[in-house]
Amino acid sequence: MNNTLRPWTRVAVVVACLLVSLGAQAAADIVFLAGGRSHGPGEHEFKAGSELLAKAINEQSGLGLKAVVVSGWPKDETILDGIKCLVIYADGTSVVGKGWAKVDELAKKGTGIVFMHYAVHPDAKDGEKYYRPWIGGAFETGWSVNPHWVADLKALPNHSISRGVNGLVQAYDEFYYNMRFPADRSKVLDLVTAVPTRENVKKYINLWNEHGVDGLGKVQTLMWGIERADGGRGVGFSGGHNHRNWAIDGFRTLALNAIVWAAKVEVPAAGVKSTPLTEDELNANLDDKGKNAPRLKLPQPGEFAKIPAAAIPVEREAKFGRPAAGAAVPVTPAAPKAATPAATPTAGKPVAQTKDITAKDKVRLTELTADLKGAKELYLLISDLGDSNCDWASWIEPTLLMADGTTKNLIDLKWKSATASHGAVLVGKNNSKGPLSVAGKVYTNGIGTHATSVIAYDLPAGVVGFRTQVALDDGGLERGGKRSPAAVRFMVFTQKPDEAKAVAVEDGPMLVPPELFTVPEGFEVTVWATSPMLFNPTNIDFDEKGRMFVAEGVNYRGKGGRRKEGDRIVVLEDTTGAGKADKSTVFVQDVNLASPLGVAAIDGKIVVAQPPDLLVYTDVNRDGVYDPAVDKREVLLTGFNGRQHDHSLHSVTTGPDGKWNFNQGNMGAEFTDKSGRHFYMGSPYMLGKIAGKRSDDGNVWIGGFSVRMNADGSDLRIVGHNYRNSYEQAINSFGDLYQSDNDDPPACRVSLIMEGGNAGFASADGKRSWGADKRPGQDTPTAEWRQDDPGTMPAGDIYGGGSPTGVAFYENGALSDKWSGLLLACEAGKNVVFGYLPKPDGAGMKLERFDFITSNKEKEWAGSDFLGGRATGVLKTMFRPADVTVGPDGAIYFADWFDPGVGGHGTRDNRFSGTIYRLAPKGFKSVVPKIDLNTTEGQILALSSPANNIRGAGFARLKAQGEAAIPAVSALLKDANPYVTSRAVWLLAQLGDKGAALVSAELRSPDAQRRLVAFRALRAANRDVLNLAVANAKDASPAVRREVALALRDFKGPVALAALVEVAQRFDGKDRAYLEAVGLGATGREVELYAALSKSMGGDPATWSDAFAGLTWRLHVPAGVAGIRARLASGKLDAAQTKQMVTALAFTNSPEAVGVMVELSQRKELKEIASWWLNNRKGNDWKNFEVDNILKARGLYDANQVKLTASDFPAEPAGTKALSSVETIAKLKGDPKLGAAAIAVCYTCHRIGDQGIEYGPNLTTYGRQQSTETIIQALAQPSAMISHGYEGSRLVTKDGLVITGIVLTQGDPTMIKGVGGAIQTIPADRIKSVEKLEKSLMYTPAMLGLTDKSVADLTAYLKSL
Repeated sequence: MNNTLRPWTRVAVVVACLLVSLGAQAAADIVFLAGGRSHGPGEHEFKAGSELLAKAINEQSGLGLKAVVVSGWPKDETILDGIKCLVIYADGTSVVGKGWAKVDELAKKGTGIVFMHYAVHPDAKDGEKYYRPWIGGAFETGWSVNPHWVADLKALPNHSISRGVNGLVQAYDEFYYNMRFPADRSKVLDLVTAVPTRENVKKYINLWNEHGVDGLGKVQTLMWGIERADGGRGVGFSGGHNHRNWAIDGFRTLALNAIVWAAKVEVPAAGVKSTPLTEDELNANLDDKGKNAPRLKLPQPGEFAKIPAAAIPVEREAKFGRPAAGAAVPVTPAAPKAATPAATPTAGKPVAQTKDITAKDKVRLTELTADLKGAKELYLLISDLGDSNCDWASWIEPTLLMADGTTKNLIDLKWKSATASHGAVLVGKNNSKGPLSVAGKVYTNGIGTHATSVIAYDLPAGVVGFRTQVALDDGGLERGGKRSPAAVRFMVFTQKPDEAKAVAVEDGPMLVPPELFTVPEGFEVTVWATSPMLFNPTNIDFDEKGRMFVAEGVNYRGKGGRRKEGDRIVVLEDTTGAGKADKSTVFVQDVNLASPLGVAAIDGKIVVAQPPDLLVYTDVNRDGVYDPAVDKREVLLTGFNGRQHDHSLHSVTTGPDGKWNFNQGNMGAEFTDKSGRHFYMGSPYMLGKIAGKRSDDGNVWIGGFSVRMNADGSDLRIVGHNYRNSYEQAINSFGDLYQSDNDDPPACRVSLIMEGGNAGFASADGKRSWGADKRPGQDTPTAEWRQDDPGTMPAGDIYGGGSPTGVAFYENGALSDKWSGLLLACEAGKNVVFGYLPKPDGAGMKLERFDFITSNKEKEWAGSDFLGGRATGVLKTMFRPADVTVGPDGAIYFADWFDPGVGGHGTRDNRFSGTIYRLAPKGFKSVVPKIDLNTTEGQILALSSPANNIRGAGFARLKAQGEAAIPAVSALLKDANPYVTSRAVWLLAQLGDKGAALVSAELRSPDAQRRLVAFRALRAANRDVLNLAVANAKDASPAVRREVALALRDFKGPVALAALVEVAQRFDGKDRAYLEAVGLGATGREVELYAALSKSMGGDPATWSDAFAGLTWRLHVPAGVAGIRARLASGKLDAAQTKQMVTALAFTNSPEAVGVMVELSQRKELKEIASWWLNNRKGNDWKNFEVDNILKARGLYDANQVKLTASDFPAEPAGTKALSSVETIAKLKGDPKLGAAAIAVCYTCHRIGDQGIEYGPNLTTYGRQQSTETIIQALAQPSAMISHGYEGSRLVTKDGLVITGIVLTQGDPTMIKGVGGAIQTIPADRIKSVEKLEKSLMYTPAMLGLTDKSVADLTAYLKSL
């Protein structure tokens, strides 16, 4: 058949298509009817405003809607036929009055109706007849009011109107309020509200009345909505007087959301998109209002706050028949008048409250007043803001204000109840029964308590108000020698408040919109599932059917009673392939589930980490619902401490060897595996009685730990230990184990775990936390993870403060090949999922961090422990990633806990919100492979899956086949992806001799990574491991030799020792990971290894190689002491080499080591550190060596003969003037030559080059590392920012001697280093007190004779070095 159209046919078709196209264009979805010109320039710009909103809908929203603007009532009403929404923006009824019948017809057909600003004002008759049925309410003359005021607009929580609106939106407009609504108010939605006050009203105009006065200080509805019986929706909005407000993003979004909602179109999660306006766009389409009409400017931040409050129209309001609100109340009672009924107080809403008050506030006292007219009860609540800090708080001089002008002291009124979270509520005393003290001033008239606290009173007659001062008490401001992170909010209620909800998040957005995330180019974030499909996700995992299992933590910590039925494991599914979940099923809910922090789905077994148990639910029929009649529940292991605690049991992950892996934080554990072996995991943090106790495997394990075991709980092995709070692990197909670990000081980290490795949080004997062993000059990260100590593995990437959570490893899937090998680490405290692309670095891995997914690219963090826990509520700070995983479709999925704060053992989002997001390439179409685990093809598909635990299911099924699976598995050896290839290697090693032979061939590969995987796989399969290790001890790869060393830990005897010697001799003197592997391999035979190495690598200690010196440090055996002594005496060592040898000596448990350390304490350059070690070690490792007696016998230290010298900090000279601000000094041009001449003043405390004293920080490179402003602040305001480790203390002896300086070690004796570097040793029985200084030990500028100019000169000099 000839398909070529004849010319006339083509013309007809084109014309027909054109007509269809034109017809489609003409049919509008939304029509704006804009009123004509009125008011002054920039006011009532109905057409310009309508054009702006229409443009946003047409060109920016992405909703596919068409909006048109018509001036006035349309000449052809058919343009309104079939529309979704009609928007009228005009003066009064000037437009709608020409088409009452048509609008009524549209409304009855279910069309959305929106009236904006003056258009909401009909006469009373039309308001009753049309407006209330159409939109739910209207302005009514004599009832409603129209002041001009600055409103903080609050959108209705959990409604479409609030989407994309972050917090309050401030605008200055003629916002009408006190609308006339129907008698049945329940059907009208308060879409946008705000509170008018005397302070924010800027102009009272023509329609001000007594109802406006009554409405001051109360929530008023400025935008309202209704869902009509006809199926349509209506909206009224009183704003829109000032055209400039359309340039306020939130204001514009509220209007666009309302219009789209009224049109019955789904409002996007991030709100209706629109781009910020330019000044030209703001001034487009304005009505002609004269030649000299001013150009409109974009609103500026803080602009509205500068507008003065309007003068109260006292005379005018007097005519209303009541006193003008806000006017002075006469003391003499006025003539009796009819009482005005008081507004009914709203339960759970404070009538007055403070801002968040913190320990860092400079102004300590805050005044708080409350209107109590009509109230019968008074509740004083102090919230701890969801954390658990030392929140001692006080109500100072609380006073009731009476109607007759008199006052009453509240403390004279007996409360009916009073509670405090710690201690008791006390009159005239603070929470610890001491005096009420604020900024050093003592108060007797007040109430002391501890937040959270509620004090309740029945009020006597005649009370009209309340006045008090509030503050944090001095007693709670310092903890552990440092300013506490205490913070509270004081609130006043007139009905019983809900303590849990008083300051928790109850409204506003429930998720972070995807548009707020910053991700690498080419990716996009979408919402895959959100509340109410799930709540408070703690952990996620996929099964082979593409179902996501979610562990929920609604009953988290202090909120443990929120869900009486217990927490849940929820199953989410995308049943349509639309790229988002559409089905949510409860797998199990149990009162025994209390915020479980781990869930894994492994071939029908749902593994839940719920301390004290590791639970396994077997879903026998695979229906995704636990049915006790059909399915099974087993306590696989038990004895894990920390129910309802973050430092506890976490999720299970299958390894490439088919084993199950999980970890536990330092709440510790005491448990027995299914092989009958008992394990003791104690630490100074918890379970101290078993800390240091040897487990049945022959090893001492400390604190938090990682486990590898068979799926049935047998053959359990500790993989790593001495963690603090390791949340989760990720194991890649090479066998590398990564995890993050958390701590309150700034030392969170992401690490590669070395098998058997010690992370260092506590001492090796489990008796001391890291702080007890922190040496002078050590920074916190180094001390906390003991990176200067032998016997700890490299800490990895220590990135400072935060709250690390879930981790995952991407190997294959939807991302491009460049992302293969991507390590992902959630960081809830910093609103980010970190990315790493680990690269081999000797025997370790180089971890370079970058932000892979973040809602807060500006890094303006809030609400996190490391910042003191203070939340701002800014939406970008509420992203709290709890877990991340790779889906079976190859996309990245991450779970958001969503909360203003994180840490402090609290949660503040009382809606339990949670969201699962998906990250994938733009335009990605999700395809979940159909895996049948009952077939070899399905098992291979599972083994090839991007999802870790699906791979584990495939591995187990294929392993069960034995050698029959070899052909299918070995085919994967040719896969281009090295991770997929490695999966085959691990499995083949366990498929009998034929499979193992294929793996052995991999040991000859030129690719070091393939050899490493082959070695690990054969060892895991227990294939002649000793001979395997011996054969590979000389491998060219340090990573392979590392594995050899670790494997040799399990073997004793001369053959194993000889192989370990081979490995040790290949240490390059630099590779810390390699050195630690040698040390771990030598466990229990350090003496033998050191003896062998001394023969081949020793010699003159002065010329030891870096390699042998490092091995001496790591093995620290008594036989090395003589060489260490000689090496230190040689005079040929640099500072790092000296430090290494002194540390090695300190870790050697022998009397000879003590003797050498005593000698070193007499050397000027080593006196400080050697004395510190002697005082530290004499109470633990050297306890049996009588250190004090040795010192006394040598005449070096006798507690009874110590002579002390006073060194108090001098007082500031009287009348001293502070220097200018940092900004002012920074503008001065400093002269480095003059600075060089003046620098001598710093030598008393600082080392600069080869001059000066090591008392304060070394300044040699300080100038190159710091900004000009930072240096100026350090010199001009030394107490503003004290360098970590240089905090000062003031020690007072019992005979009144004062010694000020840096405490080096506290105990018996205490060592303190004073100005000039002099160290004094003070016996404990002579010390009266030791207190931290609130100021720097550095002298003030006045004491040093510094001026603005000399500070600038010194700064210039330091910058020049």
